[in-house]
Amino acid sequence: MSAKPLALGFIPARGGSKGVPGKNLKPLAGKPLIHWTIEAALASRLDRVLLSTDAADIAEAARQAGAEAPFLRPAEFSGDASVMDDAILHALKWLQGADDWMPDIIVVLQPTSPLRRFEHIDGCLDLLIRERACSVVSVSDPMEHPSEMVYWTPQDGMRSFLESCSSMGAVQRQAYPKCYFINGAVYAFTREALENGQRMGAQTLPFFMAQKDSIDIDTPDDFEIAEALMVARLSHQNG
Repeated sequence: MSAKPLALGFIPARGGSKGVPGKNLKPLAGKPLIHWTIEAALASRLDRVLLSTDAADIAEAARQAGAEAPFLRPAEFSGDASVMDDAILHALKWLQGADDWMPDIIVVLQPTSPLRRFEHIDGCLDLLIRERACSVVSVSDPMEHPSEMVYWTPQDGMRSFLESCSSMGAVQRQAYPKCYFINGAVYAFTREALENGQRMGAQTLPFFMAQKDSIDIDTPDDFEIAEALMVARLSHQNG
């Protein structure tokens, strides 16, 4: 990696969304959802911010917000079974062919994490470069510890999901092993790690974020929670 590695912000935004139809362009606190991620990326130390989508309306909205959206992602990289790595490699191939430009670091920023700020992006970059790591992923404390999760079947009744850590309430919370939730806000990794299929390898380092900044929108309820938190943040900033 060079003394000042080049960093690409990669924003994946497919047109199809089953949990929240039209999610990426759905207004959240007065702006399309993707705008919040683009604004954070542009305010960070990323060298370029590129959005990859298969939908022309999403691409246009991204360009209006200041991101690059120079192509539409091919259908083979846009289905429900598509792998993120393939979409990233497609974008890298385009950048190399069109601009003769290749990043040392790729930072994936999912639009479904609108409360992630530019400080979180820069923090992940700093950690990756300082520790010479292959990858960094943002994490937060889980809303509930997995030791308190249960499953139920007619045959077995109710059972602890992690029976090694819990005995249906017999163990104090203080005795639970510490765990974190991969919140989906930032994935930073070297191009070499991506090309070697190790962007989430054993040497991945965690970057810790607060729960209030870590909402990942998958459902209409998530969207409402994210909007309420964003409105509260903006009110505090403007107050």
